[in-house]
Amino acid sequence: MLSTSKCFRIFIYLCLMKTIARKRYLETLSVLKDKNFIKVATGVRRCGKSTLMTQFQDLLRKDNPKVPILVINMDMPDFRFLAEKNWKEIYDYIIKHLKKNATNYVFIDEVQNVPEFEKLLEGLYVHPNIDLYVTGSNAFLLSSELATLLTGRAYEINVLPFSFAEYLEFTGKDSNPDRAFAEFVRTGGFPEAVRLSAEGNHFANEYLQMVFKNIYDNDISKRYTIYGEEAYQEVVNFLIDSVGSSVSAGNIAKVLTANKKKIDNKTVSKYIDTLVEAYLFYKVNRYDIRGKQHLATLEKYYLVDLGFRSALLGKELA
Repeated sequence: MLSTSKCFRIFIYLCLMKTIARKRYLETLSVLKDKNFIKVATGVRRCGKSTLMTQFQDLLRKDNPKVPILVINMDMPDFRFLAEKNWKEIYDYIIKHLKKNATNYVFIDEVQNVPEFEKLLEGLYVHPNIDLYVTGSNAFLLSSELATLLTGRAYEINVLPFSFAEYLEFTGKDSNPDRAFAEFVRTGGFPEAVRLSAEGNHFANEYLQMVFKNIYDNDISKRYTIYGEEAYQEVVNFLIDSVGSSVSAGNIAKVLTANKKKIDNKTVSKYIDTLVEAYLFYKVNRYDIRGKQHLATLEKYYLVDLGFRSALLGKELA
């Protein structure tokens, strides 16, 4: 567990560090600008969604310094007063702050924290003077219910931590790609973890542990029933250690039960679903080439960022 002093030192350090333009995502946002879609940036917490939106806002201001931009971050203290309001009150707040007779670019960070957020999005979408951009850290944002409600209206942009190319651009370690790749596999691509590691700080693993705890506290345990945090962590560790291998809930349950961590396959399956919903893992189904259909068992799960492997398991890829 990070001490208060270490958390403060990390926070101050991160505030002083640079970033890089997420070019691929910015190009997509630029193409979609003023198009009749809700632009939805999804992805695991701390992967850079808010920074991406800030970079896009800077591009808008570069084209027009007086462009009307309204930003609401439901995770920030400045907007805590909105957290206790219903969707209609938040809608009224936004409408009240719009500039008349102009296109207003409205950005809502972590919109899933708004009660009945789908109604808020639907209301803002039909407003003639709004070009809407939102971010979310849970796949619930694009659940079947919302997808049905916003069919043809929302365009998802799945944001990931730094790619290796972005890692090289950020660190400038392109003179020795092999060594840089080994460091990338160990540290991962979360922007803040890369910043910490690039300057020789030893907080990268602790930072990633903090990120995982934040995801667990805000996107998992608050939304789903978790019967035992220790058993849940065992499922996480098993999946991390099995990246690239076919796994099943039944096999995981058998292994954990044999190690005196009694758990049934339905609970394991539910826990895995929550990890996918929080964008910590990406699920890949088996495909039957002969039958030309996806199979429902023995899927593979890929970790969103390999930095979690060393941070949570204390080991690296062989």
